[in-house]
Amino acid sequence: MLTFDVIETLKGTAGDSAVVELETEGFAEYNEASDLFGTYPTAAEAESSVTRWWTTVRDPQWDSREAIIFLLGIDKAMLSVANGRPSSIQYVFAGESVFEANVFGEDDRYSISSKINKVWLPASTSTSGAQSFYLDEPSDGAIDTPTISLAELKARVASVTATVDTSVEGHKECLVRKFRAERAYRDPGQEFYAVFDREMDSGSPAGSALIEIRGKARGSGRYSNNIVEGPNSDLFVVSRNDNDDDPENGYDRKVATLRPLTRGLHVIHHGTQAGWMIPCGYTPKMLNKYNIHVTAPAGTLHEAFFDPVTVGSAIAAD
Repeated sequence: MLTFDVIETLKGTAGDSAVVELETEGFAEYNEASDLFGTYPTAAEAESSVTRWWTTVRDPQWDSREAIIFLLGIDKAMLSVANGRPSSIQYVFAGESVFEANVFGEDDRYSISSKINKVWLPASTSTSGAQSFYLDEPSDGAIDTPTISLAELKARVASVTATVDTSVEGHKECLVRKFRAERAYRDPGQEFYAVFDREMDSGSPAGSALIEIRGKARGSGRYSNNIVEGPNSDLFVVSRNDNDDDPENGYDRKVATLRPLTRGLHVIHHGTQAGWMIPCGYTPKMLNKYNIHVTAPAGTLHEAFFDPVTVGSAIAAD
């Protein structure tokens, strides 16, 4: 477990001079089962291993300074002696971080070195007092690393909070998950989430499926939508089929050809607007890229398209 001295609380229980943080036994049991941190005979030893992991991957140059950190408050009911947690525990590191570290291969969650979760923002100077905090890891000799002051952070939080529409069900959750999704992919050089190559036969009939997805609402009560963009998006159409009109029971989504495709390369960008994204009108910024290679056997007769207006004035139409 880790203890932090509190200078100021932006959101949460004000007045605490210190907070105690713990990676919960739930994480330790998960890690013990998956062998992410090795197998330990007791949950306490597994917990200790997790804590060592968090501390050893931190940046020794920057992470030892005063910092703005983001912790997840936990329900006191979770802290029962039966669960083996000390009653002093108040917060845990953001719940998804351990699992993101495993999925994305990142080992630096609570550090300014993190490539995904920037939830540890160290001070730009080693002296105490009014100062700014790094939003990214400073490069050697760099003088333009972005920073934010505590006042600016408060103003930004207030402005986001003000946009919550309490009259729309799921609007707040939509905004929260939107910001989590956007911070998870921070590489400015990454244009697409993933790139896929697909092959299709030229002359395949309209309605030939390119992408088929079986989805569920997963508690949102809303259908997900296909997003199709890109240079050849007009050659494809999206559809949804649900036999019982209940998105919670599952339904089918499809991206298919609008008409037979001609030989060559066709490109679309595809993504999903999940049900939780709909209340705040959020669509993912990064889509998948599909390169569709359309070929045909030798001797196949292809359609020919031409614009009579461009081939000569004698046959041009007014």
